[in-house]
Amino acid sequence: MVGRPAVAALRTRPKARPSSGNRLFLHGLLHMVHVRRPWRETHGRYGKWRSVYIRFRRFGVLLIALVDLGLTGTGST
Repeated sequence: MVGRPAVAALRTRPKARPSSGNRLFLHGLLHMVHVRRPWRETHGRYGKWRSVYIRFRRFGVLLIALVDLGLTGTGST
């Protein structure tokens, strides 16, 4: 059996940077939706514009999946 240090040594790529806080992302998302500006104009306090946009895309896919499954509680029953 291979020990944990040996497995960690086999890892070829470094761990990804931690993402910024979820609250900060949500504030940035709501701000961009409110002002209806291009993503490249995202204010720097919300993080890199591309990171906010990518998280927005992932968030949108999740919301669509929840709506399709009827788990949002907004549909008619």
